[in-house]
Amino acid sequence: MDTRHVRFFFKEWGRTTLVLDGSYSRLTADARLFLYPAKRVDDRFSIGLGATFRAIQWKGLAPYARVRAERNRSAVGIYDFSRRAAEFGVTSAF
Repeated sequence: MDTRHVRFFFKEWGRTTLVLDGSYSRLTADARLFLYPAKRVDDRFSIGLGATFRAIQWKGLAPYARVRAERNRSAVGIYDFSRRAAEFGVTSAF
């Protein structure tokens, strides 16, 4: 069984677009695998923040920056992890 909830918010702040998103998902296995002592049950939390800077344009391209943090809690140790990421790039601006 897999359950997922996502929330997404954005705000125009001058010529900058700010985006905040968050999600929660739950995964429950049907049965225990013979290698592990417990049935796999995962709870994943994720949050991200991004910005597109349209005030800084070059030939219709604008820079953006995003950061993301994720945490997966699992009853099975190899699926238990934390992850953080940063992303920089350009996107079409209009």
